[in-house]
Amino acid sequence: MFSMFKKSPANGTKAANGAPKRNWTEFATGLPPLHRAIRFNKTEEVKKLLADPSVDPNKRAGDKSTPLIMAARVGNVEAVKLLLADSRVDPALTYGYDNRTAAGEARAKMSNTRNAAKQAQFNQIAKEIEDAILMYKPATLAAANAAPNAAPAARRNRKGRKTTRRNRKSQRKTRRRSS
Repeated sequence: MFSMFKKSPANGTKAANGAPKRNWTEFATGLPPLHRAIRFNKTEEVKKLLADPSVDPNKRAGDKSTPLIMAARVGNVEAVKLLLADSRVDPALTYGYDNRTAAGEARAKMSNTRNAAKQAQFNQIAKEIEDAILMYKPATLAAANAAPNAAPAARRNRKGRKTTRRNRKSQRKTRRRSS
């Protein structure tokens, strides 16, 4: 299936305990096949895997990233185009503590690189994914881009002052005493 990770006939097909021998790189990456193909820029393998109906193009890897997020992270423009052309791919899926979309991942990589050509590449990827999200789910992009790390609004008392947890406890006690 994945040419780089096939069992090697030179090593034999069975280990001493009877288990099939595999190439060490299959276990070194720990990624699903579609993620591996994208990570190592194997465009032909990505095409083959997307043509297979049993392969889930939204499957998450160990770090909870989807293949589209992986393609945006490594800057694989061809893989992004192939994934967005597949109707089964959800471009609005997020991951991480800040709920980044694949477009957000590309923008983060763009801001972290100083190479102008790489920045243009990540910008192109982000724009394509944002367009796909708008076509897929218009409200999702607005929610993803609206201050992902914003703190929740502070609670305020009747006088408009911010309240802390301790203040709220004491306010409850005084309300109980007065009623």
